[in-house]
Amino acid sequence: MLLSSRNTPDKDGGYGNTGSNQSALLLPKVRQIEAAKIEILLHSAQVAPVACNKRDHIHISLISDLELLEAWDHAAACYVGAIKSHPLYHAPAVLLISVRPDASDPLENSYLNAGCAAENVTLAATSLGLGSVLLAMPVRALRKEEALLDRFALPDNFQPVIAVAFGYEQADPIPPKSSFLRMAKFTRSFTRSRVKSSLSTKCSPR
Repeated sequence: MLLSSRNTPDKDGGYGNTGSNQSALLLPKVRQIEAAKIEILLHSAQVAPVACNKRDHIHISLISDLELLEAWDHAAACYVGAIKSHPLYHAPAVLLISVRPDASDPLENSYLNAGCAAENVTLAATSLGLGSVLLAMPVRALRKEEALLDRFALPDNFQPVIAVAFGYEQADPIPPKSSFLRMAKFTRSFTRSRVKSSLSTKCSPR
C-alpha cells in the first residue's frame, strides 16, 4: 500500500488548524490533531483488507496542508453550486483513498478495497476520540479539477474514489433523527420476537 503526506505540521507536532467560524459536525476553531493520532490513522488504513493482497493497487494520501484543503473545499462547493457551503466540514486533516484498477480483477475490487480502508480509519478515529465524515461528492469534484488534482501528486494511473475527514467534534453533536431511532427500536423488537418464537416452536413429526 502506497502512502503520501501533504501536510503542514506545527511546532508541537500536531496537524492542521482551519481557523474558520462555521461547521456542521467538527469544531469551528479546530483543535489540532496530534501527530501520534495521525500515525495511528495512517496505520489503520495500511492494515485494511485488500483483495488478492494487491496492496500496490491502493494509495493513501494524508492532506492537512491548509491551503490545499481550502482550495479543495472551494472547488467542491462550486461543484454543487453552493458557494457558501463547506463540503470538507472545516476538517484539519483529510485522508484521500485512491485506487489503480486492474483489468485482470473484477471492477468492484478497487472500490471494495477503498471502502475497507475507509471503514478502518473511521473506526480508529472513534477509538481516538475523533469525529469523522465520509466524503464522496468532494472526491467527484476533485476528479473534475485537473489542475487541483495535480497538486495531490498521486502516482500514475491512480484515481481518487473516497475520502475521510477528521477532527474533534462539537460538544453537542447533531442528534440522530427520530425516524432512525424508531427504526432501530422496531428492528430490536422484531428480532427479539422472532428469536422468542423460534425457541418456543417444536418440530412437528412427519
